[in-house]
Amino acid sequence: MAFIVLPGADASGNGNDWTANNINNTDSTATTYDIMTDVPTLTDEDTANFAVLNPLGTNDISTFSEANLKVTTGSGASTTGTTFAMSSGKWYAEFVCTAKTSVNMYIGLVEASTFDGDNQGDEGTNNGYIYSNAGNIYHGGANDAYGASWTVGDVMAIAFDADTRNVTFYKNNVSQGVYTRIASENTGGDWLMVVSEGQGAATATFVANFGQRPFAYTQPTGFKKLNTFNLPDSSIVDGSENFNTITYTGNLTARVQGGVGFQPDFVWGKSLSTGSHLFYDSVRGPFKYLSSNSTNPEYGTTAGLSSFAPDGFGLTADTGYLNNVLPYVAWNWKAGGTAVSNTAGTITSQVSANPTAGFSVLTFTGTQTNQTVGHGLGIAPEIIITKPTIVQNWVVGATSIGWTKYLHLNLTNAEGTSASPWNNTAPTSSVYSVGIAPDTNNNGNTMVAYCFASIEGYSKIGSYTGNGSADGPFVYTGFRPAWIIVKATSSGGSWHMWDNKRSPYNVSQARLLANTLDAEASFSGVNLDMLSNGFKLKNSDGAMNGSASTYIYMAFAENPFKNSLAR
Repeated sequence: MAFIVLPGADASGNGNDWTANNINNTDSTATTYDIMTDVPTLTDEDTANFAVLNPLGTNDISTFSEANLKVTTGSGASTTGTTFAMSSGKWYAEFVCTAKTSVNMYIGLVEASTFDGDNQGDEGTNNGYIYSNAGNIYHGGANDAYGASWTVGDVMAIAFDADTRNVTFYKNNVSQGVYTRIASENTGGDWLMVVSEGQGAATATFVANFGQRPFAYTQPTGFKKLNTFNLPDSSIVDGSENFNTITYTGNLTARVQGGVGFQPDFVWGKSLSTGSHLFYDSVRGPFKYLSSNSTNPEYGTTAGLSSFAPDGFGLTADTGYLNNVLPYVAWNWKAGGTAVSNTAGTITSQVSANPTAGFSVLTFTGTQTNQTVGHGLGIAPEIIITKPTIVQNWVVGATSIGWTKYLHLNLTNAEGTSASPWNNTAPTSSVYSVGIAPDTNNNGNTMVAYCFASIEGYSKIGSYTGNGSADGPFVYTGFRPAWIIVKATSSGGSWHMWDNKRSPYNVSQARLLANTLDAEASFSGVNLDMLSNGFKLKNSDGAMNGSASTYIYMAFAENPFKNSLAR
């Protein structure tokens, strides 16, 4: 909902005219400029939603005001980031420090996955590059000599080219030069603009402008205001066309369970009571299931999921599968329908792929020798979940932990290190590698694999670091999540899952564990908020937010942040 207040005559005819008092709508350079447009439409760049400073991205006692465009830091070194992250495009914003007791002030950039709001001016050893009032750029505990010093009242600007990862800082419209170290040390990522001060009990007040006010100076050619109109378009506007969660109650009647919205190629089902997770996919065919919570072999019967239908899946009238008289949840992914032979690797695979959504299902016959397998995505998968159809562990590989490491979907173990699961080789746009490990490449047996890649505005795979606080990290995804799975990698812990159908409102507490038979449970100590641009950890439990612990996550969208109008 948008409210527009215009000073002057009452248009109702009731004579309730009023005169503006202490409202500035004439001096566009003043930090107290009060008339701003923030209408949730995508008509043009002046009627979109603009970035602001993110109070959820820090766990200190900073004070936010002026629609979160003004922050006064708490009594301790403090960093505040933006609500938008930048992974592509050219972006410009201005910042003014209006008051300070701190010796040190900073503006700059921090890579979103390392930003933990832990009150440190440089985010500790995290991936930040921030320009200090002394004229240096501070990174990783050391200073790079860079530009002029600056102080209270100076208009400081950031012009960040996310495509090249080069940044130019400006002082009162004077360029301080192109800083290229970010580009030389990083190959990508989502980047946040930040303001910071870094001294004990001192404070500083910053006012930000991302374009919702007229800029004090004309932005450099090609650099844009940071708002939703200028964000890149997502190839998927409605996430439910490729991923959707449904809940239903079984009734022991043979039928088609609808409501999915498309014909799924991967159905992950679970009763909300005690019972196994059941994996069905269109490549192996109906009736054949695997369980993420066990090493059990594939079971093929004449009961259970009987078909993949245009709006859901067929069910037989049998207990023990997905149609007992119990409440169920089913998570559904759309791949490419009927599998085709893929010869991109040294092993021929049968692949059902949806490159638009970054998801594929495949099978192949293992050799237990170093091989490559075609996955059909056209981009490199960032998570691969795989298992032989005989008794064996599930194995998970992920870009965020590196392809010399692995996790087990059916276990709580921390990440392990071995070259044998993935042959110590990262996936490419056409193939992924398997080594001699029997649980990724079992000799003579059928392997099944589910491959996932991040798609702008639809899916996000990454990692974050916990801060051990009940006011946990904010994790930027670029969309409101519809489903999230989280697993500790530096320590043991279960695979925790939430979705927007079982928990339509925040705080999201209805949790299931991928590695156990456990019934759905709601724990106030293990929960999160699903937000329009990511998720916010709301607890200090080590399962998802231990201090300095690392976590892997995968999330799918309700809708892209660019098109989000609420929450």
